Amino acid sequence: MKTMILAAASAVLLLGACSTTEQRVLKPEELTSIKHVCIIQNAKVRPHDLDRALSKALAKRGIGSTIVTADNRGKLYDFSCPYNLRYKTKGNNEILRKGVFVLRSTKYAVSTVSYSLNDENHFRTNPDLVKQAEGVVAKLLEKNSK
Repeated sequence: MKTMILAAASAVLLLGACSTTEQRVLKPEELTSIKHVCIIQNAKVRPHDLDRALSKALAKRGIGSTIVTADNRGKLYDFSCPYNLRYKTKGNNEILRKGVFVLRSTKYAVSTVSYSLNDENHFRTNPDLVKQAEGVVAKLLEKNSK
């Protein structure tokens, strides 16, 4: 009996420690007001140049960006990084095969996109990482504006 009570109490404590990530739907005018995004570099994933490709894609939409490395992650919590872009991907150095991208403010998730090369087969024969990044950024910024 004591072990059941102890197990139940432990489960309640563990579940209480879990938190959910709040995602807010921004209005279209709020999405267009995004002027700067900090891209969190993920050195463990491929393609390795994805952070630079995402930066170019954001610049094409008139949004400035800073690539944040492990050395300057504290920057994510000051006023210069009102939004950040996190990602986890798979691929090789030429092509993005699949990935998950999360655009966040300092307090909540703004937009999330799952990407699969299967949805854009033409990149298999003509790899273009910048074009793939442009598609991801377009989906992130337009997803909640519909």
